[in-house]
Amino acid sequence: MKVILKKRKVSAKFGIVFPKGETYTYSEGMQSIEHNKTKNIWIRVEPNEFEIEWTKIDSDIEVNVESVPNCKITYDIYWNGGLGFKALLHDPNNDRRAVSFEDAPKVIEFTMDKPLKDFTIDEQRDILEYRGLTLSDGFEAMDVFMQGNYISENELV
Repeated sequence: MKVILKKRKVSAKFGIVFPKGETYTYSEGMQSIEHNKTKNIWIRVEPNEFEIEWTKIDSDIEVNVESVPNCKITYDIYWNGGLGFKALLHDPNNDRRAVSFEDAPKVIEFTMDKPLKDFTIDEQRDILEYRGLTLSDGFEAMDVFMQGNYISENELV
């Protein structure tokens, strides 16, 4: 997944600088980020030293919100490049006439069951078939989100 470094870090072993504010590839297993220009140089980072970069993958999507059923409220969908999805309440014209708009969750977080690369060909076909697509159309995170069987809503804290 991609993360943005909050403060400058320097590799003690190589003296290579990891500038603040840049986007890096993060490895959850190693709890480290890879240098952008010098590949295979990693430096360990703590969770409070970076923020996750969220990429908007679709907008104006109806999300089944159990707390506000049948409400026709839409969300913008973001993906963190790993297992996380975030749905942010979509309000393009500040139109508050929608039923239950004020009661709808402003942010809903979801977790994908496994990384995108770990889906089998059969699973990809099943997911794409739900959307009327085939493997030749490509397989993306949004396909998994829209089909819904491989994601779960995170508990609100």
